[in-house]
Amino acid sequence: MARHSVAFNIDVPKGIIYGDGGGQKLGCMSANFRSPEGGRVTFAIANEALALHTPIPTPDGWTTMGELQAGDMIYGTTGEPVTVAEAFPVQVGRDCFRVTFLDGTSVIASDGHLWKAKPSGWPKQYNRLWTTRQMYEHKAKRWAIPIPGPQQRPERDLPMDPYLLGYWLGDGSTAGCNITVGDEDLEAFTANMIEIGVTVRPVGTKKGAANRMTFSDKSGFGADMGGEQARALRLLPCYRDKHIPEEYFLASIDQRIALLQGLLDSDGCAAKPGVIFVGRERLSRDVFQLLSSLGERPTIAFSADARSRDGGTWRVSFNPRYVTKCFRLARKQAKVVRATRTETYIASIEPVESVPVRCIRVDAEDSLFQAGESCQLTHNTHHWTPGQHGPAFYELTNNPSKGPGLAAVHEGEHGR
Repeated sequence: MARHSVAFNIDVPKGIIYGDGGGQKLGCMSANFRSPEGGRVTFAIANEALALHTPIPTPDGWTTMGELQAGDMIYGTTGEPVTVAEAFPVQVGRDCFRVTFLDGTSVIASDGHLWKAKPSGWPKQYNRLWTTRQMYEHKAKRWAIPIPGPQQRPERDLPMDPYLLGYWLGDGSTAGCNITVGDEDLEAFTANMIEIGVTVRPVGTKKGAANRMTFSDKSGFGADMGGEQARALRLLPCYRDKHIPEEYFLASIDQRIALLQGLLDSDGCAAKPGVIFVGRERLSRDVFQLLSSLGERPTIAFSADARSRDGGTWRVSFNPRYVTKCFRLARKQAKVVRATRTETYIASIEPVESVPVRCIRVDAEDSLFQAGESCQLTHNTHHWTPGQHGPAFYELTNNPSKGPGLAAVHEGEHGR
């Protein structure tokens, strides 16, 4: 490990240097419970930081690590909101690593950032806290990390029924209140529409073609044409530009599941690898985000196809864990097999150029919170260890799972 001279004119491992207050002032800390001069350490800080641009999901939408402030609400392990108790100054000059997850998304973390993880295939006793550097230097190729629960949000007064919107996003006319339905699903589709209070009727269906059903009782393009759902659709930003509107991402779990069911009933299937949604890029990325908010661990990939006007199709795949009913169409739901695993994986850790990073402390018993575009669980509590607990600091830095660790007190004064 590289060693660096600091203000105390001694060499200490860079992994335990702390940048103070953005002023790039370095303080000395020792992984030994004695200071380099032989006395007890006064205090220690376990540095656990993420890049400022790291996306952070909140009950009000997305923010970034750099924008978080004390008192903000973000998401914890169970999907319940947790409070940011403290947001610490920006640090520069840290050794940084790109941590890439199994789904291909990644975050940039400091060398001292902590993860609740286990080397893939290793016994349960190795499921503990590890620093990014420890994981990078370990011989394990992959690391198992826990999967968070679905993000809890209150029910919203949505302008259009989420199931109907999902079905229209999948198989609807981009600039019309019509949906294409195959013969085998027509009866079930009609029954599902009636169940949510929507009347549909055939319109302009050509002989031998799939059924074209409308949920507007009038023709024309005016916003006052048709029933309540048709009028609502024409006012949504996704009309003529298919995507999931922001307010639907912020809806309750049940409302988001209803939206997902509509998307999957229209453009999804259950197959041996799991459940698959197929669509154009923007909508597919929206489905990826929707699934991540529901605690699922999707992957997204592009399949080239010269027959497609877009050069191919996007596929979003996942093995359902929390969403027990992925489809409302019985023929599709019958093929769904729920996943039993409660872990996903860090696929790789690579050093990158240093970027500004910062720490936060969350008011959560396990000190975990969701971060990154796929809402992965990470640990970012700031620990202070008073001098009389030097041996405890030794445990915290060398074996974090046994440290004073997860409930350590942030003290305002640190005297000798």
